[in-house]
Amino acid sequence: MPWFLALLLILSTYPIFLQAEYPVTVNDPKIKFSPRMYGRTTVVVNDTMYVYGGRTSLGAIYTNNMYRYNFNQDTGIVNMLMVDQKNAGPNCSFCGAVMMDETRMLILTHDFANATEEDPENIMQVVRPFVFDFETLTWSSNSTTPRYNASMNSTFTMRAKHSTVLGDDGLIYTIGGVSFFNESIRDNPSWYYDMKNDYYGIIQPNSDSIDIFPVGGNAFNLANGNIGSVLGGRGSDIEGYYGSQYMFVLNTYNKSWEIPTNITNYNDNEIVCEGSTMQLSANNTIAYIFGGIKTGSNSSDYIYSRLRVLNIRNFTWLTTAERNDNYHVQPRSYASSAIIENKYFIVAFAMAFGFIIAFVVNRKRIKNTNIHTLQAISKNIWNRSIINSSVSFTEESIDVSTITFPGWAYTSINDVYGQDFPQLFCSHINSPDDVACGNITILDRTLFSPSFVEQAGDTQCYLYESISNVTVVSQDRAVLRFYHMGFAYHLQQAVHLQFYEPHKNPNRVLFRNETIPGYDVKFMDDWLASESNSGSKNDDLSRVVSVHPDSTMYIQFETVYTHQIDPDSWWNFVGIFPKYIYTSDLSITHTEPMSRGTYAKTEGQEPVVLGDIAISPKTFTQRIITEKRDTTIVSSLGVVGGIVGILLAIQVFLFGARPPKPWGIVHTTTIRSSIKNKRQRILEKYFSISDAQSVPFVTPVHQRFSSIYELNSSDNHHDHEKQLIEENVLLDDEGLILDHDVDEALSKTPILDAAMDTKDTLKDLQERLGQLEGRNQMLELVLKAYYIDDRIFQELHKPSSSEPSRVSP
Repeated sequence: MPWFLALLLILSTYPIFLQAEYPVTVNDPKIKFSPRMYGRTTVVVNDTMYVYGGRTSLGAIYTNNMYRYNFNQDTGIVNMLMVDQKNAGPNCSFCGAVMMDETRMLILTHDFANATEEDPENIMQVVRPFVFDFETLTWSSNSTTPRYNASMNSTFTMRAKHSTVLGDDGLIYTIGGVSFFNESIRDNPSWYYDMKNDYYGIIQPNSDSIDIFPVGGNAFNLANGNIGSVLGGRGSDIEGYYGSQYMFVLNTYNKSWEIPTNITNYNDNEIVCEGSTMQLSANNTIAYIFGGIKTGSNSSDYIYSRLRVLNIRNFTWLTTAERNDNYHVQPRSYASSAIIENKYFIVAFAMAFGFIIAFVVNRKRIKNTNIHTLQAISKNIWNRSIINSSVSFTEESIDVSTITFPGWAYTSINDVYGQDFPQLFCSHINSPDDVACGNITILDRTLFSPSFVEQAGDTQCYLYESISNVTVVSQDRAVLRFYHMGFAYHLQQAVHLQFYEPHKNPNRVLFRNETIPGYDVKFMDDWLASESNSGSKNDDLSRVVSVHPDSTMYIQFETVYTHQIDPDSWWNFVGIFPKYIYTSDLSITHTEPMSRGTYAKTEGQEPVVLGDIAISPKTFTQRIITEKRDTTIVSSLGVVGGIVGILLAIQVFLFGARPPKPWGIVHTTTIRSSIKNKRQRILEKYFSISDAQSVPFVTPVHQRFSSIYELNSSDNHHDHEKQLIEENVLLDDEGLILDHDVDEALSKTPILDAAMDTKDTLKDLQERLGQLEGRNQMLELVLKAYYIDDRIFQELHKPSSSEPSRVSP
């Protein structure tokens, strides 16, 4: 199971515990899936782990990508980013990197792309130094190869499973290993690179002729300037291992191996293996060694997960105590490791039981945290019959004239004789037009090789891509045929077809670096894990068929499109403006596969047609299924409204209808009411009297005051004007009557002068004053009865009664 398990090791205390795993997040959109490589080079710069290169388990594909891992102790999360290298570095695995200084990394390799053993030029090509600067993110290398003994050319070619050490003398030592292109070559001597003189030199064997060719061993600097090497496989014996009771020591002064040094406190049952990973403590006194693999005589491998600690000062194995809850620490071999902050021992990648352990990471997403809160609240507010109501669906079919063939095909081959199987040919029935079938691309297995039940050999993969501007399948030519040709060596040979919709094919992300919505890093990692373990155990089991030699398979496919209700949309609960999630599902039906085993490989035989695959649409209609929630808020309100309507109808029938009352929102928000309220507020602001009720602005008329109207109307017009003037001048500023002012006013008015000639028509002044006083009293009674609260007059009376009278004598 390819989960990334970072091992945390407290190096400063004993006993030593493996503590925890670090989850890894990916924020870099350039990383679409976890890199599944082993033989990767690891260095540490400023407490940041950098991983470069690597290869697949098949050894066919190499990479020159570099990744950076930032460890955050506070959050317990590792952030993974791809390093933007200014120029491309060499494709390599087991590159053997060393840090020349704090910012520069050096590897010894040569640049190649998918080099194979069949190319002699690659096999015999001598490596060159490549330097990467972490400040400028650039690669540099010498155009010429360093000087070396030409008779020892094969010694300085590319290696794998070796150790690389930067010695205290400034030389770079390559210890042990196997030939990069042929792992059966395991006896090449160790060598060194003199950077100052640009020279390659040979490490001489010791005087006792002991073969010291450690494969997958662990080499490190010793306190005296020499280099030690422990564990690893014997170069001369593919199943032999160096024991844990002694250490090989390389004398860096005379460049030769010394007599092995004994290691104390070893156990007879001590683990012997190759491919373990090792790191030194900060003071170079303790070596921490983890994992490794041991191959048995019956081809059964055993991979370890044990941590071992070696004191390289006194050459003693230390006893380690491991926690019982370290179930997540998986066995692995040829892993990458590093020490961060002089405290944490990090292990990543590696091989485990035939497949590659890698990171399984999650791209960091920003989610709406209110969604869960709203859902929780909704369950309390709305009836559960709405939230959990059933969903029905409607189905419609739309006729189409053409259907583009969706899917890809990959084939299982037996390549033991170097023959390619099968050769795929595509055509329509009764038509030799191969172009109309699209493109078939042979895929390199960059990450994994799918396996199937009873499979013999590896898997060769092909990607079928339909051409968008060419009619692939139409009603007049509804069948697409694939003919596979080749040789049948075993009955287990088969062509396996796996179908995907074009916009949901993970291989597009994997091989074409495309972006598909919803296919994040975790999705791709899960898919890769299922494909790596078994091609017949993935989520698309129903879309995988196997065609055996000398057989015909008829396959029909159909794509059903579904408008699925979005569970997070509130509009779907309301019942209007529904929001859908548009999904589709590809299904296939096929005839039963059969294997007659008619053909068998004979000497000199040409490839033969082993079978054909006929693929066609099930129907030329497009099925669309639309979901609908049975119970919504609108439908629930409709039921409630219907019940209320029936009750109101019964009430009207029995008791009659009541007139409407203006109490609604419309009545309270009209323009007229707004103006009236505004005017009322202004009047209250300027004319409001404290501790008194407001004056109502109405003008009621009572019949008992009709005599006043008749009395006033009996006066002629001149008497009325004269009366108004007299009333105005009878009162001064303080409301007191002044006789001389009245006489003066009467003498100055022309109308009054004319009226004085007829004294019999005039009334006495005292009579007029009495009439005025009576009218004032009547007005006061009216105001008290209809207009003004009695307390207003009390308030008016207080200030007037507190002042002395100013009436003239």
